[in-house]
This record gives sequence, C-alpha cells and structure tokens, in this order.
Amino acid sequence: MNGKNSKAILAFPGIGNVATITASYILRKTKHSTINVLRSNHMPAILINDDSNDFVLPSVKIEKTVNKDSNTTLYIGDSQPATDQGVYELSKTIVDLCKQNHIKQLLILGGIGLEVEPEKPDVYQIANNPNMAKELARCGAKDGASKRVNVVLGLSGVVYGVANQEGINASLLLAETSGMPGYLGLRAAYKLTNIVSKYTGLKIDTRELREEIEHPDAKTSDGELSYDKDEIERIHYIG
Repeated sequence: MNGKNSKAILAFPGIGNVATITASYILRKTKHSTINVLRSNHMPAILINDDSNDFVLPSVKIEKTVNKDSNTTLYIGDSQPATDQGVYELSKTIVDLCKQNHIKQLLILGGIGLEVEPEKPDVYQIANNPNMAKELARCGAKDGASKRVNVVLGLSGVVYGVANQEGINASLLLAETSGMPGYLGLRAAYKLTNIVSKYTGLKIDTRELREEIEHPDAKTSDGELSYDKDEIERIHYIG
C-alpha cells in the first residue's frame, strides 16, 4: 500500500447511511481484495448476516482497490462502537494503521442530517490541509461546513481529530441528507460518490446509482441493486 499518492476512505454507518452506501457502491464498481479485518470488544453485542449468509460479529474490513490510476484503500465498518471509549480506541487503531501503511490522505465520509434530503444535496468539507481542501473544492465539495454543523458524532469526528493530531492529511466530507433514522440517502450518496471518484482517480461510473434515484425499484444489468441494500438496512447507527 506504499506510495506517495496513497489515499484511504473511511465509511461507517451514520446519518442517511450515505457513507455506507457510497463505500458499498465503490466496492461494487471496482476490483478489490480484503487485506485485513479489525474487531473490537466495544462493538455492539450483535451478529450480522454477511454476504455468504453466515452470521459474524461486527468488524471493520480493509479493502484495497485494484486500479492502475488510483492507490486507494477503504476502511468499512459494520457498526459504530457502542461506547465512547470504544470510539476513541478504534479511531486510534485506524489512524495507526493508516500511518503504518503510509496513507497520505484520509477521506472520512458522513452526512448532515436535515428534515428532508434536498433534491440536489451539497457536500461540505472540513480539511486540515489547504492543498487537499483546494483539490476537493475542485471536485465539488463546498467550504463553510462550520456554518452547517456544530458537532460531528461518532467515529467520523474522532478519526478526523486523531488524524489531525497525528499529522495525517484528512478531510471530512459531509453530505446533506435526511436525519430520519433508517433513511437511505441515495441522492447524497450519489453526490458523495462522484466527488470521491474524481478525487481518488477511481473513475467510478455512477449511472446505476443515478438510475436508482430516478427509479427506486430498478435493478442493474445483472439483476442486482448497485449497493447492498439488505446489508445497509440491517445496520443501525449507534453513537
């Protein structure tokens, strides 16, 4: 995973499920391999039905994309830790792994909860590096997050804070969506996926996600949804 342009994307269940939908869609549209699985005793005491219909404990999967134009790794969590101590411990573990693997830039995905998701959601950024902020703005992320949010809950906020302390270039990308529990923020995820695609160089084709926004019951050419809806609907945000 070494390389001067290595990037990581962090996605955990949260507001509008936008981070989880975005990461799920990116994995569906890229070749990738699982390089590590993190587990924590601070995860909720639940079993999750995984892709192979086996029941497993919640974890964080680290997926390395295979793409000649992009050196990108995804950290995708099944659930938020159930305690504040767990959030801080897992955040430190994730940031330490990013340092060990020479990650140069960390994109942390999340949502801004509104009463109703806008027809054309905006994505706001909080970045600790001006060059990173400038490039993200070129890709479509807006400045002015401090006028939209006062608090960022859970792993998204704490990982950013720890990364900042540890000297890792990081950005929070927060997409406007509905704050209603269990809501699937497809429009927000669509906008977020396009920004992440441009920034990382993954060149994700988002037409199938757009199709699902316009026709919610539509399937892709192989008869599937473009993201794992069953998996996302099983996940409940804690924190």
